[in-house]
Amino acid sequence: MHKNWSGNMRNLNKRILRGLKAQWSKNLFLFILLFFMISTTSGMLVSSGSIKTLYYELMSTGVVEDGKILFAFDPTDEILRSIEKTNVKVEKSPYVDAKINKIKDDKDEKTIRLYTNRKNINLPVINEGNLAKNKNEIAINRLFAENNNLKIGDNITFKKEFFKDNKERIFKIVGLIATPDYNSSFQKSTDLIFNAIDFGVGLVSDKDKDIFNESKLKYQVSYRFNDRNLSEKETKEKNKEVVNSANISKTVLEQLPKKDNNAISYLIDDMGGDRPMVIVMLCLMVTLIGFIFALSIVSKIQEESEIIGILLANGYKKSELVINYIANSVIITFLAAVLGNIFGYTVFTNSFKSVYYKSFNMQNFTPSFNLEALIITTIIPISIILIFNYIYIYRKLNFTPLDFLRKNLKHYKNKRKSKHENELKVNKNFLGSFRKSIIKSNKGDYVAIVLGIFITSILFIFGISAKPTFDNYGNNIKENLISKYQYVLKAPIEIGNKTAEKYTTTPARVYHSIKKSDEDILLLGITENSKYFENTKLPENKNEIVISENLSKKLRKYVGDEITVKGKLSDKEKTYKIVNIHKKSANLSAFIKQEYLNEELEQNKEFFNGYFSNEKLDIDEKYVSTTIDENSMTDVSKQMSKLMGPMLSAFIAVSTIFLAGFTYSLMKIITDKNTIQIAYLKIFGYTNREISKIYIRPVTLTILLSLIALIPLEIYTVKQIMYYSMLKFSGYLELDISPKIVIMSIVITIATYLFVSILQFYRISKMNFSEVLKNRE
Repeated sequence: MHKNWSGNMRNLNKRILRGLKAQWSKNLFLFILLFFMISTTSGMLVSSGSIKTLYYELMSTGVVEDGKILFAFDPTDEILRSIEKTNVKVEKSPYVDAKINKIKDDKDEKTIRLYTNRKNINLPVINEGNLAKNKNEIAINRLFAENNNLKIGDNITFKKEFFKDNKERIFKIVGLIATPDYNSSFQKSTDLIFNAIDFGVGLVSDKDKDIFNESKLKYQVSYRFNDRNLSEKETKEKNKEVVNSANISKTVLEQLPKKDNNAISYLIDDMGGDRPMVIVMLCLMVTLIGFIFALSIVSKIQEESEIIGILLANGYKKSELVINYIANSVIITFLAAVLGNIFGYTVFTNSFKSVYYKSFNMQNFTPSFNLEALIITTIIPISIILIFNYIYIYRKLNFTPLDFLRKNLKHYKNKRKSKHENELKVNKNFLGSFRKSIIKSNKGDYVAIVLGIFITSILFIFGISAKPTFDNYGNNIKENLISKYQYVLKAPIEIGNKTAEKYTTTPARVYHSIKKSDEDILLLGITENSKYFENTKLPENKNEIVISENLSKKLRKYVGDEITVKGKLSDKEKTYKIVNIHKKSANLSAFIKQEYLNEELEQNKEFFNGYFSNEKLDIDEKYVSTTIDENSMTDVSKQMSKLMGPMLSAFIAVSTIFLAGFTYSLMKIITDKNTIQIAYLKIFGYTNREISKIYIRPVTLTILLSLIALIPLEIYTVKQIMYYSMLKFSGYLELDISPKIVIMSIVITIATYLFVSILQFYRISKMNFSEVLKNRE
């Protein structure tokens, strides 16, 4: 028996290579799409991971400060000793924000913050050259030099008012450096964004320490904790202790802890937004490609239904057939993952490195192996393709051998077919009726096209509108849905769907300590043994609560902390202890048992006002307050990349390639499923142009209608992304999406589609239809 099974599998496995060859053009397109997505993601994750490692190395080797204090006057030794008694190291670091006379032909005002060489804290890392050792020598940060076309050996002339002798000073550049306290070029920590073009940092030798105009000096003292294991709370208390001890003379102007210093922390905060966005985009694109694979396989199953029926009748297992049918998609994904990672490590890593190095002051780049990136760009895509296709295809094979032999793969198909045939006979507009039949039989393909247009249009609008609005920063928010569909009802209403799960919800508020204002949340009451919360145990204690991961991050509240939830519709408030963090939630939400929430709302135990479901429910819209699903949450699932010219160009280019490959693959699936019908049309005398109207025009109309109809949702989506990303910044910006930007997005999409449709027209005209009819059995 085992021997026979092995032989059967070997016979089936011979089909895998034939399948790859037979559909080589479609497989090549899908491979290219996966390759570009994986290589781009790999390059980004490897470069950001390497820079993250370098960042912490810079913080460590550079002995970064834990804070700094600005004094109105030069602090006395007594003040320094008072600070040191709080168990910290201190170093005086006076500076002058000296303005440059002129750099070459650039007339913009430039400022370099001049320090003398540091001894103990905020030590520089040398990128090139050396530190200043003699008078009139200077080492400046690398990024300022690059942005202003300065190099070692060049001279910088500073204006006279910054020096004691009231004369211009010329300094020779002897080194390019990176300092831990200015890895981001913020002149003031309250600035909305850094400016590495007009602001830089320079270190001069101790021989020049007395040349500055005292009226221009800023008296800074940097400090560093001796105890390197302080908790966040202890750090906060220590900073208070330091500033209190420093202010014995009442001359402290400002204290800036490391955590609040954008010049130190901005890079790592910004990177924390980039990575989730790229990962989400990869998963989204791979899922769409998985959908294309699935549609292609379903088409193949319909074509080979008689063969499948024979195989099932001869003892083959359904799982064996599923594995055989999805093998090609897994092989293509595996090859794309391997080659994409190689290309990502060798090519895209440098591209993304350039983006970071044009924004931040870092030591020389050294790429490092990133296991997380390898898993994300290899295991995750293969798993998505494998699981998605296995589940999808397994359901499509859920018919008896007799059904397959009869090609009866839809229980209602025969009735519809006979009715449809009658329509074709009586309808004078044969081409129109035939076109309708093609659309009906390929609904899934057209849905996929709409989704592809929706996603790529969002990418185009964002990519085009971002640069005119702001430069050099982007942040991302990752959102997950509790279920595929989540309904909030205006009133309880019973439905017949057994897969839906009831819940109770009420709007509430919690205090947002960062915004210094209340944050609106949803408080949900969940049923016991909920299938949507299998990995999250709801607390038994009425004074305990589970919060979503997003709410946890936004409030910076963790297990063991307390939050006070205030009813939005009442004056009630209650303090809960957080006992767990729920990983999967699309909203800022908190969860308790449904009976406890109903009790708080003074409702009976059976009360509910919402449903969770993984399938769309048939509920009268007049009872629905809100529906949360994948499309409605796209506005909060997408997150912004680093906004610079080269990055945006690559962003738009990759989106265009994806759209072209995605559309071509779906159009090819449609024509491949209908090659016999196309052959008959050729025999009946229809021209290539008329045949193209049947198969290409519906796709054209679908794309045009999608482009117009989805504009409001696309704009709303992009603006919501911007809104959420700006919550962490000191200012607020809204994307300026003008009609011109929307038109540009539509033009790019239409131009891409025209190119693809021409390829399809050419392909149809070159089909060997006599061979198709000869081999149709």
